[in-house]
Amino acid sequence: MGSIASRFALLASAVCIVVAVLALYARSAILDPGHFADRAVGALAQDEVAGEIATRFSAGVIERSPGLVTLRPALENAAADVVTSPQFAAAFGVGMRELHRGVFTGSDPRPALRVPGMAAQVRAAVAARTPVLAQRLPVDAEPSLMSIGGNVRERGLLDVASRAGGPTRLAPIVLVVGLLGLLLVALTARDRRRGLWASGLALALAGGALVAAWIGARTLTLEGFDTSWGDAVVKTIWGAYLGDLRTWSLGLAGAGIVVAAAAARPEQRERPSWARVPAPLRGAALLVTGAVVLADRDLALDLAAAAVAGVLLYLGARHLLAGRARIALAGAALLALATGVAVAASGPERAPQVVAATATTPPAPSGSPRICFASMQDARAAAESAAIPKGAVVKTLSDGRVCVRSR
Repeated sequence: MGSIASRFALLASAVCIVVAVLALYARSAILDPGHFADRAVGALAQDEVAGEIATRFSAGVIERSPGLVTLRPALENAAADVVTSPQFAAAFGVGMRELHRGVFTGSDPRPALRVPGMAAQVRAAVAARTPVLAQRLPVDAEPSLMSIGGNVRERGLLDVASRAGGPTRLAPIVLVVGLLGLLLVALTARDRRRGLWASGLALALAGGALVAAWIGARTLTLEGFDTSWGDAVVKTIWGAYLGDLRTWSLGLAGAGIVVAAAAARPEQRERPSWARVPAPLRGAALLVTGAVVLADRDLALDLAAAAVAGVLLYLGARHLLAGRARIALAGAALLALATGVAVAASGPERAPQVVAATATTPPAPSGSPRICFASMQDARAAAESAAIPKGAVVKTLSDGRVCVRSR
């Protein structure tokens, strides 16, 4: 195979591998309803995510009933308690599956995330703290925690999502085509060892391109979204859904580095040469690099650090795989790498199933001599809402509760 044809085959194969990995990951982590819900439920373990859900729920309730604005502290505290319960995790998984259906089937022009039974659970939690306040909370419908499709960009994303299932089915075939292309270059080269080195390098560059795209997309996402808890919520959700993609990409790049390092000829000191890259690609790379540096210096530094790390790993692997046992060592390294990726990217735990009945709100005791609150903050919220009569006697108990008794 001529040099021009081999370079084109390497480039086409690398592109096929990149596209196939993205499609395979999308089918596994995003398009599958169960995995989609499981990853969301796994993110509930982070306090910031639980706090964001409680804040959004309270905001939704107050938006529908503005008169409850003075109860926001009590409402958020109760919602935060509910979010940490196993029953909520199961209901949250159900809500995420419904959101997934609306997004990826096109059945809903504006899919929204609603957790079934959350309003009743929060009302019960408020009643446990403050029975009088619980009677003012609506339970007729679940407030939306988020929705998609409110602007042109989101509607465009929904349109793409509804069509994503079909093309991703071709991902295994595209991956096989890409790998066979690299193998063909290695077998048809005049110097098969050099051809294997070039194929390994192309595989490493494909993995590196995926890592670079992951870093860039994460940076842009963090800059484009804001929550009441800062970047912590977005980082957690990004990691839950796309953290394993980074692991896949690093594993792919590592496999390419091992193959290229084992196939390199130490006596020839073969190294990737910038001059061997076609002039159009060199120009495009320089233009993209300049644009990234101007647009976001932090992103440029992250990408530069990733590139330097890849070069250092390659040079280090060349030294380790330079002896007669390089084939055995390379095989062991690839096996260890595959095992590490399989363990690290095993996916989230399965979300709990709904087994409990919908929470009910106990009635407020009639003729009760006193009303107790979990904290002074809840008591003050009740006083501001006129739920506590003026002139009432307030007493703090030894366990921290605040009780109010009418004179």
